[in-house]
Amino acid sequence: MKFKIDPKNITSIRSLLVLLSLITACFTSNAAVIEVKPNAELPTGLIQKAIDRANNGDVVLVYPGTFSENLDLGKKQIVIESKQGASSTIIIANNKLDSVVTLNGGTIRGFTLTGGTGRPRKSSYGNDYYGGGVYASGNSIIENCIIFGNGHGKPKVNSGTFAGGVYAGGKGANVVIRNSLLYDNFAWASGGAVLTDHGAEIRIENSTLYGNQSTNFLGHQGGVAMANGGKVEIVNSILWANSGDEIGAFAGIYSQGTQAIVRYSMIEGGYQGEGNLFVPQPGFINPSEVAGSDSILGTKDDGLRPASESPIIGQANAEEFTNLTGTDLAGFLRLQGAKPEIGCYEFGNLVNSDRNTPPPPPATDPGTPPDPDYKDTIAELKRLLAEKDKQLAHCEKEMDAKNKEIGELTSENAKLQGEVKSLNGKVTGLEKQVATLKSD
Repeated sequence: MKFKIDPKNITSIRSLLVLLSLITACFTSNAAVIEVKPNAELPTGLIQKAIDRANNGDVVLVYPGTFSENLDLGKKQIVIESKQGASSTIIIANNKLDSVVTLNGGTIRGFTLTGGTGRPRKSSYGNDYYGGGVYASGNSIIENCIIFGNGHGKPKVNSGTFAGGVYAGGKGANVVIRNSLLYDNFAWASGGAVLTDHGAEIRIENSTLYGNQSTNFLGHQGGVAMANGGKVEIVNSILWANSGDEIGAFAGIYSQGTQAIVRYSMIEGGYQGEGNLFVPQPGFINPSEVAGSDSILGTKDDGLRPASESPIIGQANAEEFTNLTGTDLAGFLRLQGAKPEIGCYEFGNLVNSDRNTPPPPPATDPGTPPDPDYKDTIAELKRLLAEKDKQLAHCEKEMDAKNKEIGELTSENAKLQGEVKSLNGKVTGLEKQVATLKSD
């Protein structure tokens, strides 16, 4: 059925839109903000109690701290948000044999989620576990989160089975993972980082999936897996160093109806799609130390931040970003150049300020020069020097290998020349014999 707009009714339509916006504003204005602060006397259940009190549209605002809980939002359309970000607001699964968070239409923003195995379902192994970090259905959003260290245990006993990081399941489900890091999650059957299943659709936007694992069972998808009609859209994101396939469908009949669309992303080994990068190295600052020297994920020294020569710099599609005026996972401005970076980390050091904003005046009295502090500069120079040393060592290693190869080729060439000389001697001898025979 097609509808036509009569120009005579435009005024009425505008009036209706204004009325609808006023109604929406009235509902929005009734939303409550429920604050949650750490409490040593009540170490568990604080956030869940706030969720139980909340109504649709409410915001549960969580102050910095470490919380031992498993959160279940039910079907509530609410937002669970940290006050100061994922690096300082950590939820550790109180019940390891469950998902850290269960969503069915809600939003979780700005948390570190760790220590979960997944939502249990009865199986021939006793239980299969789905979604160690997050079990999501409905129209759910996971934003500015660090999901790591989930699903670990003994395979087929007490470890993650499907989706060590995030499970998206159920027909009609539309799940979004945005500006997040999925690292070191495990699922022995499929989807070390993510599995989309049973007709669910998931969009992974400006996120990094690194170092997640699954074992080889009907396909080997350490990164993103699909099964039973599940679909995934990956945009402005990085999948690197995940075991097996970075992106793949569960084997056999379970792969029917699955689909992966990848754009403006960097996938190890390459992946066909608009704007995707095909590069041998990702250009991370220090992938051997993902959490940096402070051992805290989501801070400025994280090892997966891009180095100055990284191929991801300025390669994202800004039109695919939901919030270009926001910050990356470590708190740096998302847009610091002409275009943002691929993944959850931005290159640069601007934090909640504009490039053209002048620095604040010194705190010392006028005419008194501030005391020099070169600690950060020296540390940065040391880091750059160490990085160059690694590059030099790598080049020297490659040069030694090439020299060895040249030596082997030279030796082989000399051997071949000797054989050619010998053959030439034999040919000359044969020619003499032929000449003698002709003379006779």
